[in-house]
Amino acid sequence: MKLQNNNPIIEMSMKKLMIFVAAFTIMASTVHSQNLKEFFNNYNKDSRFESVTVGRFLLTLPLIFGNLDKSDREFIACIHRVNVLSSASVVEPAFSAIVLTDLNKIIRNGNFESLVEVNDKGEKVNVYYHINRTIISDLLVVVNEKDEMNIVLINGKLTKNMIDKYQNELANNSSNLPISLH
Repeated sequence: MKLQNNNPIIEMSMKKLMIFVAAFTIMASTVHSQNLKEFFNNYNKDSRFESVTVGRFLLTLPLIFGNLDKSDREFIACIHRVNVLSSASVVEPAFSAIVLTDLNKIIRNGNFESLVEVNDKGEKVNVYYHINRTIISDLLVVVNEKDEMNIVLINGKLTKNMIDKYQNELANNSSNLPISLH
């Protein structure tokens, strides 16, 4: 039995609700990248960090001149930009905590998923990813040691299959590491 609703007020409310949901989804997918961009811009200016941004042109040079296998070529071709923040000197624990708190807010609010966690002798490595529809738009690598911090953002259009392949290769090649794959 099919229910029919001829009430124009309910139909109008449903249309408004669908528009709101669509707008919210678009806003949520752009908010995480704006927050990451703001995060990198904010800490780029901090003298405790060195920063490097590599654009698409430089990223495609290995495709032209490099002797890469097919999977490496496929991966590099999908990357648009790489941002790196690296501590310029010894990082104070209090400063490290502030940076990680800022970053963790973005990770939570941007719906990032954990891909890899490594804890090895005081070094902690976390790799997160963000999916925008079916494309992985951001890979975020956070390396935190006792006195050093490195944060790498890889922005592009990677497929879930590429990430699964990377994850499987990591699992096969790192049987002796204290690693957790999610």
